Amino acid sequence: MIFCFPPNKGNLGTAADLDVFASLQEVLTRLRAEGYDIPGLQSPEELRRQVLEGNSQAWGTVANVAYRMPVEEYRSLCPHVAEIEREWGPAPGVLNASGRDLMILGARLGNAFIGVQPGFGYEGDPMRMLAAQGGTPHHGFMALYSYLQKVYGADAVIHVGTHGAAEFMPGKQVGLSSGCWPDRLLGAMPHLYIYSVNNPSEGTIAKRRTSAELVSYLTPPLENAGLYKGLVSMKELLNAYRSTSSESEKRQLFASIEEQSRALNLSCNMKGRQRVIVAWGGVSLEKQCLSERVLPVRRIRG
Repeated sequence: MIFCFPPNKGNLGTAADLDVFASLQEVLTRLRAEGYDIPGLQSPEELRRQVLEGNSQAWGTVANVAYRMPVEEYRSLCPHVAEIEREWGPAPGVLNASGRDLMILGARLGNAFIGVQPGFGYEGDPMRMLAAQGGTPHHGFMALYSYLQKVYGADAVIHVGTHGAAEFMPGKQVGLSSGCWPDRLLGAMPHLYIYSVNNPSEGTIAKRRTSAELVSYLTPPLENAGLYKGLVSMKELLNAYRSTSSESEKRQLFASIEEQSRALNLSCNMKGRQRVIVAWGGVSLEKQCLSERVLPVRRIRG
């Protein structure tokens, strides 16, 4: 299961500190090597296209529509429809729905189903249901997990990345029962959760409220990005200009700086150009500005 939060296409398959589709491909490749009927995938991008594109344009959805669940089937599979209707109105509602059908988003790959967890459903207040005592998930959210349990027949659920919404659904904080929505959503399905090691507090919530077995991943190493390509040369030229005491060398460097600034699209508009005065130890050198982003006058003491 991957996530789409906030609910728009640009956020599909995101998670904290994790390359979701690359990680998902690694999981599927391992399952295929162990004998599961899963087709080979050339790249994470190919997997992304299958989940994200597919027939999504035809249905106007954020991802491929893997299954259309008629309202009648939804009512027969889910014993909690009446409660949800008191909160969200008659099924199928307006979220993850088309006509009289509920849309199950994702893609089936042999023995694996890659599902897309719907958003919370509250525009402008997406965190409204987090661990609330009242309220319910919307019809589209409940239909997805009903599909996993009773139509697809999942042997286990793997939520990929930090984090989704199922563990924050309304219900008790501890000692959850059949009246709590996390239990209703996941039922008896074994639950694995690929979760960031640097978020133990919310990982504990996933363990406590959805009986998740956490599979931790490390946060990526960080370093200063620094400059790149032509900006590196520009920095070197500027440093050389600032450090030299030779006026002739300054003029040569300034010419190189101007040339490099044009190559990097940093040069100023030649019409009505500004001028900059750089003073070195009381000796002024008047030159044209390198960019309109440069202050008209800059004084640097040598």
